[in-house]
Order: sequence, then structure tokens, then C-alpha cells
Amino acid sequence: MSNILAYDRMGTVRTVDADGRLRVALTPISKANVCGYRGAEIPDSGKLGLDPDRVYQMLRDADELKKGATSFNSLPVLEEHFHATAANPRRDLIVGTTGNDAAFDAPYLMNSLVVWDGAAIERIKTGEQRELSSAYRYR
Repeated sequence: MSNILAYDRMGTVRTVDADGRLRVALTPISKANVCGYRGAEIPDSGKLGLDPDRVYQMLRDADELKKGATSFNSLPVLEEHFHATAANPRRDLIVGTTGNDAAFDAPYLMNSLVVWDGAAIERIKTGEQRELSSAYRYR
């Protein structure tokens, strides 16, 4: 069976293997910028005295993304923002994995991806699913 290609604006970076898995050669997985997070989403929010329902503007620092780039290798890729761990893997949300070649190329943290879930692949292809989450931690 030959690979089926999907075309992105930046050129061909997606292939589908013989078993239907979507492989993305290189894609942004994070970005150095300021993003809003609800207090409940911020680690140690209770200790910090944060309101769980308030939105806080959090800096994703470029230097820190560069230093931590390799920690984004081999992480589960989830359809929703959730911190998955070995004790609580959330198999219902995991649709794939990040690759092993994470690198910071300002302002983006780049890596390869593999998506295994057929329904998630279809949502990615149609554009319905435009963002995924890598279960990472931060301080």
C-alpha cells in the first residue's frame, strides 16, 4: 500500500501509513507567547491563592521552551487539555504521541507527531480538530 499524502500550507508534512496512522514530520507544538489559563489549570493554584475561575495571563518564555525542548519528546498527544500521568493516563483522550526530535525554533517549539486514532485523524484532516495537547508540566 502506498502512502497517502495531505498537503499543508508549508508543504507536505503529513503522511498516512499502511495502518492508517497519521504521521506529521514537523509541526509547532507550543509557542513562546502569553496565554490565558484558568486558575484551576495552573499547578499549585491553591498554594498560590489563585481564583480557580479567573483567567491568568501566563508567559511561555522562549528561553525556557528552548531549555525544556527535549522534555516534550515521547509525550501522549491528547484531544483535550488534561494532565495525563502513568497513574491517570486518560486513555479516552490519548490519540497519539509526540516524536523524539523536539527543538525550539523561535517562536515555536517543533516536533513530529503520530496520531493513531481514526476519528481524531479525520477531525484533523477536515480542520474540525485544529489543536491537540501534549500532557506537559510547568512551574
